[in-house]
Amino acid sequence: MLGIMWSKRTSFNLITTISQFLVLLLCNFLFVETFTIYGTAFSLLVSNIFYIMFTFYLSQRYYPIRVDWAKIMTLFVFAIIVHLSVILDYYSSDIGFLLLKYVGFFAYVIFSFFVVTQKQDRVWFYSRCKAAICK
Repeated sequence: MLGIMWSKRTSFNLITTISQFLVLLLCNFLFVETFTIYGTAFSLLVSNIFYIMFTFYLSQRYYPIRVDWAKIMTLFVFAIIVHLSVILDYYSSDIGFLLLKYVGFFAYVIFSFFVVTQKQDRVWFYSRCKAAICK
C-alpha cells in the first residue's frame, strides 16, 4: 500500500478494491449456498488475502520496499502458537491453560519487540525507561 501511495499512483487503490469486491462476489456465489455462513467467512478470507497480495504486488512493482521476510514469518509462527494456546484455554477450564494464555501473550509482545526493533532502537527505549523511572 505504501508503494502505491509514495509512487503517486493512487488510482490503483480503486482497482484493487474493485477487484477484491469481484473476488468476494464470485466466492460468495460459489460457496454461500452450499456452506451458508462458513462459505461467507471463507469468501471474505479469500477476498482479503487476494486484496493483500494484489496490493503488495502493485506496491512492489511501482515503489519497491525491502521486506525482511524472516522476521515476519517468525512473528507469524509465534502468533499462531499463542493463538493455539488461547484455543486450548477455551476448551479447558484448567488454571494452567489460563496461565499459559497470558504468559504466551506477554511473551509474544516481548518477543515481537526484540524481533522487530533494531539494537539502537532498543538502547534508546531502555535509556528513556531508565530516565523515567529515576525521576
